[in-house]
Amino acid sequence: IMYKLLGGLAKYLKRRDIVTDSVLFRLHNHFTTVLLFTCSLLVTATQYVGNPISCIVQGLPTNPINTYCWITSTFTMPDAFNRQPDERNRSRFSIEPSSSNRHATDRDFMTLIIIMNMSEIIFNYKKRERDLSCQGVSNDFGDVEARKYYTYYQWVCFVLFFQAVLCYIPQWLWGFWEGGLMQALVMGMNCGMDTEDNITKKKSILMDYLMMHIRNHNTYVYRYFACEVLCLVNIIGQLYLMNRFFDGEFLSYGLRVLQFSDTPQEERIDPMVYVFPRVTKCIFHKYGASGTIQQHDSLCILPLNIVNEKTYIFIWFWFFILGIMLIGLMVYRALIIFAPMIRSRVLHISTRLLPIETCQSVSRKVDLGDWWILYILSSNMDSLVYRDFLMEFTKKMGNTSSKSVTALIKISHIHIDSAVFRLHYSLTVILLIAFSLIVTTRQYVGNPIDCIHSKDLPEDVLNTYCWIHSTYTITAAYRKREGLEVPFPGVDNSKSYPESERKEYKYYQWVCFMLFLQKKTRRTKDVVASRERLPSDSAILFYTPRWLWKGWEGGKIHALMMDLDIGLCSEVEKKQKKKMLLDYLWENLRFHNWWAYRYYLCEVLALLNVIGQMFLMNRFFDGAFLTFGIDVLRFLESDQEDRVDPMIYVFPRMTKCTFYKYGVSGEVERHDAVCILPLNVVNEKIYVFLWFWFLFLGVLSFFTVLYRILIIFSPRTRVYLLRMRFRLVRRDAVETIVRRSKVGDWFLLYMLGENLDTVIYRDVMHELANKLASRHHHGVPGMKGELQEA
Repeated sequence: IMYKLLGGLAKYLKRRDIVTDSVLFRLHNHFTTVLLFTCSLLVTATQYVGNPISCIVQGLPTNPINTYCWITSTFTMPDAFNRQPDERNRSRFSIEPSSSNRHATDRDFMTLIIIMNMSEIIFNYKKRERDLSCQGVSNDFGDVEARKYYTYYQWVCFVLFFQAVLCYIPQWLWGFWEGGLMQALVMGMNCGMDTEDNITKKKSILMDYLMMHIRNHNTYVYRYFACEVLCLVNIIGQLYLMNRFFDGEFLSYGLRVLQFSDTPQEERIDPMVYVFPRVTKCIFHKYGASGTIQQHDSLCILPLNIVNEKTYIFIWFWFFILGIMLIGLMVYRALIIFAPMIRSRVLHISTRLLPIETCQSVSRKVDLGDWWILYILSSNMDSLVYRDFLMEFTKKMGNTSSKSVTALIKISHIHIDSAVFRLHYSLTVILLIAFSLIVTTRQYVGNPIDCIHSKDLPEDVLNTYCWIHSTYTITAAYRKREGLEVPFPGVDNSKSYPESERKEYKYYQWVCFMLFLQKKTRRTKDVVASRERLPSDSAILFYTPRWLWKGWEGGKIHALMMDLDIGLCSEVEKKQKKKMLLDYLWENLRFHNWWAYRYYLCEVLALLNVIGQMFLMNRFFDGAFLTFGIDVLRFLESDQEDRVDPMIYVFPRMTKCTFYKYGVSGEVERHDAVCILPLNVVNEKIYVFLWFWFLFLGVLSFFTVLYRILIIFSPRTRVYLLRMRFRLVRRDAVETIVRRSKVGDWFLLYMLGENLDTVIYRDVMHELANKLASRHHHGVPGMKGELQEA
């Protein structure tokens, strides 16, 4: 099972055919991402499949206490970590008189001596060290400030997943900026399986490109260097993040583990036990028979922390090693930028077949961006082909002409939209459906509720009744002190409050079903049911703009491609298809605005959907969702004794439930129960993640809409985007096409460029530009008229 679970991650560690980055860059973006994601899966599997906590308590059912201590918190006594278990104070309870008084016979004098010794005993008892059963566990004698609370273990799997996402961001950003340029330039010359004629033609095309774009690649290389800097910033930021996550204990964690291993056995104190305690304390409060709040002390064993401590000790060493290597890489990059004399040596090391004189000559004639292109080409092209090409490039350094030839097989998916738009209907929909499945699984496979009562009622009956009927909390009880005035926030005597202070929660069995439209406002007691259905509803709403655009697009891009994204057709067939595509573009030029505006409308709908989802969930959460993430961040920053968890207001972990039945004489009996809701621990994590994800997606979508507005009203922006994305196309061709077309034509050409073979796309663009330059098309206005129409 574990092999199947982790087997899918292997493809991310495979070597790619085209390499556009360094080994350290791949270690950060691929290996570290897979490592963190694997650790997240392991912790998740251990947490939800096994038993993450086992508590020992007297007079109460074990399962509810395990659930309560897991979803709330446990604590240790930090001063108890400095002593070994079963340590005893040397002062003993003895009333023997001193040796000087041992022979006294006077009864009164002996009584005085006994009283003095007893006073000393009491004084020593108050001063003596507290005994402990294991490290970190001792009697706190009511000293709340001496406790160290642990709530992080609920978040470990989520934090590891979030760290994996952060580690992949530089790779995603570089993939977006790189745009497949190296793939287009290599053209299958990374292996020696092609004919000599084809290799000659491809080298000629590559030569043309480099001569045409000489000194235009600095932005390319600096973007890559910025991504490497981002890797170092990410590692440093993650170390700081984990240090905050573990209350300032992580930065020195590995050093203390090394010191621990060198310390003698009798003197060592395991630092891993301090950060990841295996045995902790937990206090459960409830009302007693006379209405007094009772305190139930329990000892909890956390087997999950055995996995956590091994995971984070490895992460500590790996992050520090990776951080040091990245610092060295930054120094190396600085030398490449500011010391041009070492570039020739670096290029010579990458390809030993070239003489050092050739490397020195070409390094002097090009700037940093062009040198970087040549350097990356050396890692991707066949060594003999690259040697011949670079020697010819060094000699000629001028324009050469050659007929274009298609690249080898290049299989790609058809893209009809942008990357941000795909985030809405692909990743977001998958996340929402996955969250819905997680909640559903926890609801029907696990135990979603555990109720504690004091009368003879079957536990399963009461749990089922409170789950399918309702539970409630007292809103005014959230403002009272836990353990002194109330047993838990929101739980108090309901008869002391009016009915308006009661907030009911209903959980229905419809989590797995999707609602296509929510037509009316829910009552307060239906809020939780709505929350559980919301991921499914949200998934449908997020897919709606995609569904609209797919219908409006009508397969136009697929029809115009005519399998020109691969090079498997003959030259004759290829020319025919290029002519058909060129004829369509010529005959339908300036008639694609409505088609493009429909897509832009779908992007606006995607933005409105994110904003609407935020306000919709805010309505469901009684106005608590818009500031939910901010409240959680403030909660994490506040002091332990002063903070009140904002998540328990939205997702209560302990609620009240009342069950009525007839007694033996026909009187209605009222059975009061307190219920623990472990499912809300999952819900609160899901919606904290959704809050940050929706905020991030909303910001991206907002800037995408601004980007589209700029494209509509700025032809120069269109020229720049086409030039940056499709470097094989000449600048004059791009300017001619943009000047004599409309924004809809630009969008169609941009989408075709995303899908067509790069060389074929270059040929079509050049021929279209020549055709537009040689004749007028329907009285096409110049740049000024086009701007006015836009």
